[in-house]
Amino acid sequence: MCFPISLRFLKKRVVGNAFPLLFGLCLVLGAAVFFSGCKTDEEDDTGNLVGKWENVYHDPNGAYPDFTTIIEITGETVVYTGSYEATIANEPDFETSYGVLILKFTKYATDYDGNPVATHANVGKFGALYWKDLTDSSVSLADAYKDYVHQLVDTLDTAKTTFTNDKIGDYIDWSGTSPYNKK
Repeated sequence: MCFPISLRFLKKRVVGNAFPLLFGLCLVLGAAVFFSGCKTDEEDDTGNLVGKWENVYHDPNGAYPDFTTIIEITGETVVYTGSYEATIANEPDFETSYGVLILKFTKYATDYDGNPVATHANVGKFGALYWKDLTDSSVSLADAYKDYVHQLVDTLDTAKTTFTNDKIGDYIDWSGTSPYNKK
């Protein structure tokens, strides 16, 4: 039997004409997904440091009772429950995955008694609270310490050169910390 149009001609003609249509359709669908507002994996992990953060320490050996630490961060202040209260003296990006808050202490606890007071010798001094791995639900937080001593300086200018992201390793061993969860 003889066909007036060969299969080869038909295949070449249909596939050849369909290619621009399929390409255009893929382009339109790709653009729709891109502009749909769907978040990427990277965007899903971003968070905001402003909020109330909680860490519950649980001794795996059971020798010590569970201990909860709460740190509340606003755009202007930090309240580390039972330890200190401070104003934020720098202008950090609260949505970046890591950084440093330079703190000017307004209250500080005496002898770790859990009652920060405005008359403590460290009031008016500057320290730093570092963070890393910020997501919408967790973050690692740690104050600047050396040899178990809270590192404090007398002026904001000194704090800005002492407590930088480059110097995080001078003060913090992240392996000894655990993340805080947003409340």
